[in-house]
Amino acid sequence: MLPYRAYDEESGLFINSSSCGFMLEVSPLSGATEETVNMLSAAFSDVMPDNSSLQVMCWASPHIGEAIDKWSNARNTAPDVYRMLARRRSKFFADGGWKSPLPGTDHLLRDFRVFIAGSAPGPIGKNQDALTAASRKLSQAMIGIGATATALDPEEFLSIVDEWIRPLQEDRRESVVWRSIDPMHYQLSHGESSITVHPTRLIFSATHDVRCLSVHSWPESWTQWQGNSLIGSTASDFQRIPCPFLTSFSFSIGTDSSDSTRAGLKATRATQQASTPLSTFMPMIHDQAREWKQVARRVHDGHRLARCYYQVVTYAPLGTGDEAEQQVRSLYKANGWRLSLDRYVQLQSFLNALPLGTRGAP
Repeated sequence: MLPYRAYDEESGLFINSSSCGFMLEVSPLSGATEETVNMLSAAFSDVMPDNSSLQVMCWASPHIGEAIDKWSNARNTAPDVYRMLARRRSKFFADGGWKSPLPGTDHLLRDFRVFIAGSAPGPIGKNQDALTAASRKLSQAMIGIGATATALDPEEFLSIVDEWIRPLQEDRRESVVWRSIDPMHYQLSHGESSITVHPTRLIFSATHDVRCLSVHSWPESWTQWQGNSLIGSTASDFQRIPCPFLTSFSFSIGTDSSDSTRAGLKATRATQQASTPLSTFMPMIHDQAREWKQVARRVHDGHRLARCYYQVVTYAPLGTGDEAEQQVRSLYKANGWRLSLDRYVQLQSFLNALPLGTRGAP
C-alpha cells in the first residue's frame, strides 16, 4: 500500500512508485504577522513546479520522553535539590502523552511537529532539478520568517511514517534504521502489526481506534494565526482533543494556462447563472459569481489555483474513538469548520494523509 521505494542521497529526494519528492521538518509557528503570511503565501505558490503537490502536516505526538530527558539531563550538574526536583517532575510527566497528569481532565502533553512535503509525478530524472530547488527555496523562506527548516534524511523519514502507521502507547520510540539495499516500504512492514478496516474507523493492531475526518464546509475566512485554536484549548476541557492527532492540508497545483482557463470559464458560467431566473430560487449563485470573478482577477494578477484537501486523523486508544471523534468535531465547529467522517473510505483517506502519496479527496 505504501508508495515509498528508495532515497537518492545525491539529490536528497525520495523515490516513490509513481512520483518523487522531499520532506522538511519546520518549527511550529504559534503566531504570525501579515508580512509573514504574505511571505508564506508567495513561497508556497511560487516555488513548486507545475502539476505538483504540496502538503503541510501537524503531528501532535505523544512521544514526549526525549524532550523530558533533555530537560532533565540539563540539570544533572545542578545542586542535589534541583536534580531531585527534576527527577520527580520527569516521573510525574512520564505518561503525559496518553494520560493526563491532571486527573479528570484531557490536558495531555504533546510534542507538536510540523512537516512540509512536496512531490511531483514521474521519474526522478524528470523532476530532480525542480524539486531540489523547491526544497531549498522553501527552507530559505522558513528561515527568512524566523523558523527552522531541516530536510529529513531516510531514517528520520522512516521513523516518522512508522509512528503514523504503527502507533504505540509509549513515551519513547526507537528510530527505524535505513537499509539502502532494501525498498523503503519493506522496511516499514512489521509482521506483528495489522490494520482492520471498518466503514467508519481503522483498528491498528487491536490497540488503537484511528479515524479520518475531512472538511465538509470551510469557514468563510481563515488566517494563519487562527490555527492555534485548532490544536485544542488551554482552558476548556470540552475543546481539547483527548488523543494524539495528525492534521494534513494538501493542495495540488496545475499550470498557469490551465488556471487561467478554468477561472475564466467558472466566472463566465457563474455570471450567466446569476442573471437567469434560477438565481431567484438559489440566492447563493450571486455569491458564487462574485467569488469566481475575484478568483479570475487574482489569477490574472499572477496567483495560482490549487485543489485543496484538509484532513484530521485521530489516534484514540481502543474503546475511546467515539469520544475523540466527537470532541474533534466540537472543537472545529466552535471555530466555524464542519467536519465529516470519511465513511467507507477510511483506508484510502488514511493513505492520502501520509506524505508523498496521492493528493486530493479519496
